Amino acid sequence: MTGSNTGVGKELACILYGANASVYIACRDESKAKTAMEWIRHAHPKSTGALSFLPLDLADLEAVARSAQSFLDKESRLDALINNAGVMHPPPGSVTKQGHELQLGVHNLGPVLLAEMLAPLLAKTAAAEKAVGQRATVRVVWVASLYAEMGSPDGGVDINNLGYTKKDESKYTKYSISKAGVFYQGAEYARRHRAEGIVSVVSGCYLMRFSLSHDYSWCVYCAPRKLTSG
Repeated sequence: MTGSNTGVGKELACILYGANASVYIACRDESKAKTAMEWIRHAHPKSTGALSFLPLDLADLEAVARSAQSFLDKESRLDALINNAGVMHPPPGSVTKQGHELQLGVHNLGPVLLAEMLAPLLAKTAAAEKAVGQRATVRVVWVASLYAEMGSPDGGVDINNLGYTKKDESKYTKYSISKAGVFYQGAEYARRHRAEGIVSVVSGCYLMRFSLSHDYSWCVYCAPRKLTSG
């Protein structure tokens, strides 16, 4: 699970570990990961599960590839990949190591690369589950946001301007666009991999306080909007 050293991700990791699952805390900061793992172990002292740290920097595609390969070298099965990590409203001009807008890189490019590199192992696990009569147990979860609906630009997202060279946008709009993309990549991953037995679902952080929004004390409801132009 990405971004599981804090917030909602840490809480979900705690629930899974409490159910005796083996959980990888995938994040950038090893010290924060170890602190989270100590907290989780303290919450479930009788768990027979396992907690491990997986270095992961979604803002660097080369690092993402190394992390995925490191996991593949260690493990023979993967039941769930939860793409939970995020960044919200960074300073204007923030980019990934490869020069992409930071929120686009962390919410879209990095998670897609990670999920595609892990797809063969997810498919292998799904096949093993199917052999013993279990179906739809292997899945990839993509965490979206209400801002995909609330903050996407009028007229939809210009797919030809994701580098923001034609027209710049505010950090708030860029966040909303990246989260709109999460819905599309979740649907596309399902289209590509459903025949392999992998379930791809999109979840949203609605009506809750989470670590990225600690400065926001309000919550809103918004009606669905058209997310793409054309």
